[in-house]
Parts: sequence; structure tokens; C-alpha cells
Amino acid sequence: MAIKIHNELDISKEIINLKGLFKYLVLYSISILGKAHGYEIKKELSKLFNLNYIPSNGILYPTLHELEKEGLLKSHTNGRKKIYELTEKGLMVFHENEYNIRRTIEKINILIDVFNEIGIYRLISVIKDLWIKDIDVPHSIIHQIKVKVDEIIDLLQKIERS
Repeated sequence: MAIKIHNELDISKEIINLKGLFKYLVLYSISILGKAHGYEIKKELSKLFNLNYIPSNGILYPTLHELEKEGLLKSHTNGRKKIYELTEKGLMVFHENEYNIRRTIEKINILIDVFNEIGIYRLISVIKDLWIKDIDVPHSIIHQIKVKVDEIIDLLQKIERS
């Protein structure tokens, strides 16, 4: 039996929340940089998470255009580069949400540290390698993994309840 990707959660709401979060992270990055072109914004975003996340152009540039349409950013062309900066409205929205943005960045970095410490990224890498090599994982192994994951979930839920 091959590894099957199964998601018991409805992630559509999470994707919307992540998209909204990314918009605030872009505003935050531009507030730090003042004026910047896309590549500089991308580098700043990756620095926020110690290079554990580098946004793709496919998410960054549509977000920049959306923020511009909403009146939160303005841009001008400098040679071949488009330079972005916060508008007054963008600055106001950023300042209204700055504490929550900073707190969210801290929480994400804590989560990344925990993932690194417990080996989540290594686990994902092994699963990805198996998938790339088209290696079937026996159902008995999948069951053993599920039992261990359930034990971890139970342990974490006990912490949450205490």
C-alpha cells in the first residue's frame, strides 16, 4: 500500500487566514525597508523566519498587487524594477496591527524551532524521498506511524488541558 495524503481538516479557512497573514507580513517587511523592490521584500520576509521560509514569486507579486489595489501600497518604476512603499493608509493599517504581526512572527519562529528540535522537517524529507522514489510503504508501517503520532497528539493535548 502506498503512502496516501489524507487531510481530516478543512484547510480552506486556514489558507484564507494564511493569505491574510502574508499580506501583513509584506506590510511589515516594507515598513522595515521603507521602499523596496520585490526581491528585497522577499529577502526581508525570509529573514523574518531565519531563512526557513522563502516566499515564491507566485505568492509575493500577486500579494503586492492586491495591497496596491487596496490602497495600502504605492509603487513606481525605477529602471526595470518596481519599487513599493506604504501609503498613509498602509502605514495606518500596519501600526494598528503591528503588535499582533510581531507576536505572530515570534510564535511562528517558536513553532519552527520546535519542528526543528523534534525532527518534523526530517520526517517530511523522508516521506518526500519515498514519494519521489515511488516507494510503497506497507500498511503495517503506516499503522505503526499512526499509533506513534496518536501518542504524541495525546501527550500534547494533556499539556494543553493542564
